[in-house]
Amino acid sequence: MFKTTSETLDPTQDSTIHDDVITGALQTQLSLVTTFDQWLQQHIDSERDYQKVASIVKTHLDSYKQCLVAAQSGSSTNLEALKSWEIHATIEHTGKDGGKIIVTGPALPTAIEIETEDEEKANYVLSDQYLGYMVKACHALCDAQKTIQSLLKSEHDVMTEKARLSQPAEMTVQTHIRCLKEYNDMKDIGQQLIGLIAENRGIPIGGLYEDGQYGVTADD
Repeated sequence: MFKTTSETLDPTQDSTIHDDVITGALQTQLSLVTTFDQWLQQHIDSERDYQKVASIVKTHLDSYKQCLVAAQSGSSTNLEALKSWEIHATIEHTGKDGGKIIVTGPALPTAIEIETEDEEKANYVLSDQYLGYMVKACHALCDAQKTIQSLLKSEHDVMTEKARLSQPAEMTVQTHIRCLKEYNDMKDIGQQLIGLIAENRGIPIGGLYEDGQYGVTADD
């Protein structure tokens, strides 16, 4: 599981550290994916203006979740085969006559337009209560997907090198150092996603650490 302190892993420790890093990353990511999935489902059901965007993102999220579960069970998976998570939202003229918000991104087959009556409505749509939160979450998941893919590749490299039993000790150290950097990157992304959840719920981020729901606690 992710640590909330600046504790440093010893890169010379046993390779089980790397396995624990991957296990923790996958468990935490699956927990965050489930939370985001629940948020999307609420908006697919109740917010007509955002149903199309939310539905497409949810389909992508389902594929991502399947890849994570496969990786967790030890099955081969290719996260790079998934489209990029990134989506962007821009306002196209909003005044007394109204306007629209244009949503684009690799995960969307075409640009999606959301009509707005005025600037107040546009700002509301782009707030962290709705589309703004979705955009931030997708960008964070994009980073997380790349990091997990890198971790899985490192695991494959470690297993290959271990099977050869002929690599110099310094190569082993460098491999662990690389894994440590990837671990720290994944920890930062996980904490960013937890921060988004706390912001969306309107509660202090520390409140999400109390029950350990996301694989971290304040005491870790």
